[in-house]
Amino acid sequence: MFTVGLSVINLTFTSALVLALTSPALAAALAVAPLRFFGKYSYGLYVIHGLLVALLLWVFPTPQWMALFGDWPTLGVFSLAALKIALCVPLAVLSFHLFEERFLHLKRFFVASEHRAD
Repeated sequence: MFTVGLSVINLTFTSALVLALTSPALAAALAVAPLRFFGKYSYGLYVIHGLLVALLLWVFPTPQWMALFGDWPTLGVFSLAALKIALCVPLAVLSFHLFEERFLHLKRFFVASEHRAD
């Protein structure tokens, strides 16, 4: 897995990136509003979920949650994911607008320099 498998994964994602950059139809499909929304707030989701993962597991323990759904484990998995997304997305949006956006506005004070690989 660590030799051939990772190379196959790397080639797969590289091919997907090349297709996304060269195919107008795929580029349009990837530019839909929900993907742009989650792209904008993805870093916040990553950080918020990382900070809350232990709390979410404590408040919503997976075995007990899944027991509520008995014969419908798929419904249990999707409902737990939806609940966690519903809790993390608003926090990520707030974090972006109250914190991260302020730092993004500071970019105007820094001049981008060209790095040459001579």
